[in-house]
Amino acid sequence: MQRDVWKKFCLLLQHSLYYNEKNGFERGDTMEERDFRRVDAVSYLTAENVGRYRTILRFFYERHQHMQTYLSPEEIHGAVSAVPMYSSYTFEELAQDLTSLERWGNITAHQETANASTIEDFKKKRYRYQITPATVEIEKMLEALKKVGDTFGGALETTQFDRLLSHLRSFLQEHASMSDQELAQTFDDLMHYFGTMAENVRAYFAHLASARVEERMRMEAFLTYKDTFTKYLREFVLGLQNVAARIVSLLKESDEAVESTLFLRVARRRLLSHALDEGASLETLAKGCAEDWHTMRVWFCGQGGRASDLSQLEERTKATIERIAGFAERLASQHQAVTSRKADYIALAHRFAACREKREADSLAAAVFGAGGVRHFFVQGMVRKDDRLGKVLAEEPAQVKLKPRTSAYRERVRQTALRDYREDKRRMRELFAKRQQEQQRVLDSLVVDGAIDFAKLPPITKEVRHELLTWLTRCMAAAGGVRLPSGHVMRLAPGWQEAAERVCIHAEDGDFYMPPMRLLVEGGDSHEAG
Repeated sequence: MQRDVWKKFCLLLQHSLYYNEKNGFERGDTMEERDFRRVDAVSYLTAENVGRYRTILRFFYERHQHMQTYLSPEEIHGAVSAVPMYSSYTFEELAQDLTSLERWGNITAHQETANASTIEDFKKKRYRYQITPATVEIEKMLEALKKVGDTFGGALETTQFDRLLSHLRSFLQEHASMSDQELAQTFDDLMHYFGTMAENVRAYFAHLASARVEERMRMEAFLTYKDTFTKYLREFVLGLQNVAARIVSLLKESDEAVESTLFLRVARRRLLSHALDEGASLETLAKGCAEDWHTMRVWFCGQGGRASDLSQLEERTKATIERIAGFAERLASQHQAVTSRKADYIALAHRFAACREKREADSLAAAVFGAGGVRHFFVQGMVRKDDRLGKVLAEEPAQVKLKPRTSAYRERVRQTALRDYREDKRRMRELFAKRQQEQQRVLDSLVVDGAIDFAKLPPITKEVRHELLTWLTRCMAAAGGVRLPSGHVMRLAPGWQEAAERVCIHAEDGDFYMPPMRLLVEGGDSHEAG
């Protein structure tokens, strides 16, 4: 049912895209452009007076089903006013509704000139109205939607694969003895069986994954038909492996040149039924056949390292069987857990009554209920040997420090003397001052005319290179420049991004190339070129 609804919806879009010229669709548009444009033919379903529009078009649809093509305004008004909620429906409202429906492309108006005997009668422009093919498909879809429930259906039947295999073998191996009409019918049946099979598989697994089925699998009543359901899935897997292997073999052994010839024959036959369609051509129809064939081939054989839908179907079926078995096992264990053990307790009581002394009763109680008063100690972070056959006694003992369980207990704090850090602080200050002096020395030696030009640098040490790259990195991260501890403000000169050349910096630890950058230095006492 859902496949039919989807097929009708696709036909609806096809009719509305090609038929209604008022939507602005042109023959030269690509499929992508048409897909995202507005379809005015369905506007009446969300319009303000949707009840009146649907009543009118439902009457058109019913008359169309009875081979009555053209309707007069009087007939339409009589049908709408017969509905109790529209008993006061007027001809003025009818005229407005018919104009809106004609503008959306749901109906077409034809002037009635056969009964005009005078020029005045002709000028009155009496019209009869006809429903459009797109609207017929919309009404069919709405009628089918009433029968669609809120759950998926579908089934897993190997007979679908058998029919598909039979028509595939006929199409590829018996085409020489077929006429174009028989070949086109075989291809259409092949695609129909493939589409039906794929839709049933999708719908069935969507049904199994639904919340309602999941809830039913958790009920104890599921145990009664678990074996039958599992047998159904296993028979499908066995049949699928048998038939699908032959389908895959036929598709892989098929010759592309032969396929192209067959597609042209099918398209030549289809062109006869599309003779009045301006957009139909032999190449377009053959390309459509090739795309359908490619979809079927990818479904069975996969493409470009991608797993085929057939293999995914087998895996999902096997996973479903495992899931069902898991549900059944859990239900069975729950059922056994609530089983009455009255007889076991009576037998155990007799055994206790037969004990002659307390020690014997204690031994029996320890065997039945376990040792009493047991304390389990474990050590966190203890590393055990990676030996499955090793014994616990072979492990190294761990020492655990126990603390009293009293609120007044406090851990003993070990007292230590205060350390004097004045010497360390003095040494750190000296290192910082020395670094500042070194930085100032480098700055004074490299700044020429208020800038450090990397293209004119002399050979430098690795310490100077490190200092320069540090300044350069900071300036590139800060657009407004950075302030050094010496009071200088340093920023990167603009324009280096557009420079195509590279300059070489010679350092004692190697040469490296970079754009001709300049660091502008402001403030402080900078060296001026003499």
